Amino acid sequence: MTATETGGEAPAPAATAPLLEIDHLQVLFPVRAGMLGRTRAHVHAVDDVTINLTEGETLGLVGESGCGKTTLARTVLRLTKPTGGHLRFRGNDITALGQRDLRPFRAEVQMVFQDPQASLNPRKRVGQIISAGLALRGMPEKDRPARVRELLAQVGLSPEHVNRFPHEFSGGQRQRVGVARALAAEPRLIVLDEPVSALDVSIQAQVVNLLDDLQDRLGLSYIFVAHDLSVVRHVSDRIAVMYLGKIVEVSPAEALYSRPIHPYTEALLDSVPIPDAERARRARKPVQGDPPSATAPPPGCRFAGRCPHATDVCRRVEPPLVAYPGGHLAACHHPRNVSAEDLAAAVISPSSPASSGDSLPGSEAAL
Repeated sequence: MTATETGGEAPAPAATAPLLEIDHLQVLFPVRAGMLGRTRAHVHAVDDVTINLTEGETLGLVGESGCGKTTLARTVLRLTKPTGGHLRFRGNDITALGQRDLRPFRAEVQMVFQDPQASLNPRKRVGQIISAGLALRGMPEKDRPARVRELLAQVGLSPEHVNRFPHEFSGGQRQRVGVARALAAEPRLIVLDEPVSALDVSIQAQVVNLLDDLQDRLGLSYIFVAHDLSVVRHVSDRIAVMYLGKIVEVSPAEALYSRPIHPYTEALLDSVPIPDAERARRARKPVQGDPPSATAPPPGCRFAGRCPHATDVCRRVEPPLVAYPGGHLAACHHPRNVSAEDLAAAVISPSSPASSGDSLPGSEAAL
């Protein structure tokens, strides 16, 4: 007998747990000096970052060079050890696991690197490169050649390429080999560290289409790290914008491009070449100046020194990460493209850094 039949209410469906949870993650690199190598300062590569990834989702991660996006990606794979915070995969805390205990996790998470030439062993044939992942999974040696050929066909390469060396391929083909190597482990999550930045524009489209097709067929989740916002737009469900180790904005992909809230995001979008003549005629203000040192981040908003809208409160108080309607988050005392109704509905997000203030934009304390 159901709850409805007995007069009670049917229970609400259980919320789907995130595939990956990044909880107030921090990565500091020591700066050593002197004969004794004492730590004099720390590089704040990732500084109190919180974000989740669901099954089948693509999260774009963008920002200038040095903002911490690649360090965050490597830390997700535990290639870099976090200094603070927590990482959870399928609900299991992997933050402090040792190498042996990480093996089951690493079978489910793989990485495709930026430079396909540097990431493939030039002394190994393609078949050997891909079958290494199969061996680690425990597949019998007699079954590996057939599976390698299947993987090559899956990424759009001929199975006859199995005996070629990496230097015999074009850049786009090498990146396809890198994708096949990642797929050999049958992962649920693939971290893509600028996978198309070293490729020609026409080849970029082919690789992006391949990744999209593989996601649909295999149910993969992606973290797509890039500095090219035009590429990220077409592959991402959500986009997170990083600046000097901090997340400054998170938004559904289209909403980020139609109404960026943080001035840094607005400046990044103004830096992207636009083929549309009508949009190109509007006043564009690309980001100016250089970011401050990551070893001594300024107080308040880290973008304040380059922001045309900054006021005294921006230089004194770190803005909290605020949740606006539509799943849009931004950390700014003076948000852009936000209506009065949006401000009235805004709340401070639980993913806001512990060091941030507690005043909403537009409040007396934030003015």
